[in-house]
Order: sequence, then structure tokens, then C-alpha cells
Amino acid sequence: MLDYWGGRHTSIDNLQKGFEGHLKGLVKKEAKELLKLGLILCKPKPDSLHVFLNPRRVEEIRRIVATIK
Repeated sequence: MLDYWGGRHTSIDNLQKGFEGHLKGLVKKEAKELLKLGLILCKPKPDSLHVFLNPRRVEEIRRIVATIK
């Protein structure tokens, strides 16, 4: 697993890649919830909204991911 925290970002639209078509809307909705919770942060770009993992909440994010696996 690559350990990118805060320094790398991606378009919010890229978060949907790899999910089946019927889940793509749910992924975008959940990403907005993660923004509200502060687990991911946004970086406005001219072409779209980019997001990245909040480096101040590393341990919390790792605990959440561990429970999903």
C-alpha cells in the first residue's frame, strides 16, 4: 500500500472508478459525507474538485479501513 497522505490528490470523479455502475452514485454521495466529516479534504482545481486524505486523521482513517477489510 502506498502511503500518500495530503500530498497527492485526485478528482472526486476518479473515486468512482473500479466500482460497478450501480454503485457510482453511492460512491460520490459517500465522498461528500467524508468531506463533511473531515476524513477527506478538498483542493479546488479549475477543471474539477480534487480530494485527498486528511493527514491529521491518519490513525482514525486506518482504523476505519481495518474494520472494512
